[in-house]
Amino acid sequence: MSEITLVSFLDEAAENQRKKELSITLQFDNGDTEKYSINTKPASKSKLVFESEKSILNNLSVREVVKGLDHAADLMFLAYNALAARKNDSLQATVSGLQKSLLDATMEATVTMGVFKTKSEKVVNDAFSAYKWLVKGKESLALKQLQRCGETALQMADESQKLADRFQKIVDESQTAVEAAITQKVTDQNTKKKLQEKLNLIKTLQTRTVELQKNIQTDLVAAQKEYEEAREREKVEGERAFITGIVGATIGALAAGVGAGIQAAIAIKSPVGLPGSQSGGNQPSGQAPSPEIVQQKESLSKQLQDKEAAKTAIFAEKTENDAQITKAEAIIKDPQSPTQAKADAETQKAAAEAKRADIDKKLKAAEEAVKTVLSGLSGVSQQLQQISSQSYSAADTASKQKMAYYEHRNKLAAENREALANLAQYVVEIKYTTDDTKNIETAIKSLQFAIEALSGVVAALSQTTLFWRNMANYCKETLGSTSFTEDLEFIQSSFTLEERKDYYSSEDFIQGALVNIAQWVALNNVCDQYLTAVNEVYGKVNKNVGKPPSDDEAAAQVAGLAQAVLKSAQNEAAAVDAEIESFRKQMQTINVSAQPVS
Repeated sequence: MSEITLVSFLDEAAENQRKKELSITLQFDNGDTEKYSINTKPASKSKLVFESEKSILNNLSVREVVKGLDHAADLMFLAYNALAARKNDSLQATVSGLQKSLLDATMEATVTMGVFKTKSEKVVNDAFSAYKWLVKGKESLALKQLQRCGETALQMADESQKLADRFQKIVDESQTAVEAAITQKVTDQNTKKKLQEKLNLIKTLQTRTVELQKNIQTDLVAAQKEYEEAREREKVEGERAFITGIVGATIGALAAGVGAGIQAAIAIKSPVGLPGSQSGGNQPSGQAPSPEIVQQKESLSKQLQDKEAAKTAIFAEKTENDAQITKAEAIIKDPQSPTQAKADAETQKAAAEAKRADIDKKLKAAEEAVKTVLSGLSGVSQQLQQISSQSYSAADTASKQKMAYYEHRNKLAAENREALANLAQYVVEIKYTTDDTKNIETAIKSLQFAIEALSGVVAALSQTTLFWRNMANYCKETLGSTSFTEDLEFIQSSFTLEERKDYYSSEDFIQGALVNIAQWVALNNVCDQYLTAVNEVYGKVNKNVGKPPSDDEAAAQVAGLAQAVLKSAQNEAAAVDAEIESFRKQMQTINVSAQPVS
């Protein structure tokens, strides 16, 4: 989320009116301002919700689900069409069966995406009701509403996992079909070896992705625990309720779903003392990071961005160069190519092959440069983590949770980006391949890339499951805990209704509440958009299955299908690049040095 600042009014009359309206005015990066009130849900088209969508899309991977399904649909259909010249081939019948399985699973995905939309809207309404009860001093009723958010989140986690399991079944069936095809239908031993190596690589990447997601889960649980422990350490008599009770917990309940990192950001900006208290909350007694460490971290982050951009540019150069070689080879082998065209192609191929070694060398160097910077970041992160664990401020935990979460999410995104680049390279080759004897190889490779796409869908749905389950666990373990109940009772017995209402009308409290609600309104927007997109994919698969082309039509449209996949892969690669950049910016706003919470 971009930087958003409060616009405060010094005039006493204006401030009194603001408190009466329970409103705030926010200013955004471009200088625009908008007024919001806790009495009204943020509009779906408001700037606050628009900014929140950027954060949501970095934590709930619904786009990967949609694009993965879209690519799998195209690639399976491409495999089916590539086999048109081999009439009554058993592999084509197998591919047809896989397309039917994909159709059924995609129908289920449309239902689940619709449930996402409905349930996210329920969370919006429950959360909004909770904050409205709070500002009226009805904390117990607010708690019940937030506990309902947890129940909804648990239902969504189960729905997401069920759908992930359904697509994993198609992945397993496709892998079995590919293994059988390689064994039974590929006669050239060199081709067979390369296809088997590709399949083994896919399996390795699947295992690595599962490990990365487990690491993310561990990071989030540890971050949540550390955040809660930090708030516990900040308890002081007479202030403990507002420090660790309603304020932190109600914000934390929703932030646990949206992204653990946001909790520390809110903790930094939110006042933790009571109105009129002398200290405004106790000061952190831990060590703050030195300016040198902070500066080193910022420098390494900038270097990582530059090094990865350079690597991406070299990879694009490699893709283009390899495509030129493939195109030249196709012209050379084509008996209908004019003599001069073949001669020109020979020259172009020689130049491109000479260039290939230099590009590979540069790419390897770029990859090593990225690894070196990541290693440096990890070292700085360890220093920040040590400082954070010694601190008494919840704000100081931000560095630890940001780095661990960031590194694993970045690895997942990088693997996704590389898979898209490989897909683009493959479909470029298909566009310029005219050799009909390669139809079996084309079909098998298309299925392999379809497996990669569906594995991405499974990974994204697993991430979505984590998204919902993290929130459900928080609501169960924190909002349902005895400690929280005691804090709630302490608030209601120790402070008058007017004191509590006065606090709840503060700008910081209203901002924290509205940011959380806006996140869930944004999620509802996102789910609505992707419900439409998944329905479109379903329509595509249904058309492919319901009206398969004739053999002549199928053979003729292979190149066109490859071009469509290429364009889609390039668009998705650009979206992933933008997401990585957005993710970095979002997390950098959380990565703050230790400072007093006051």
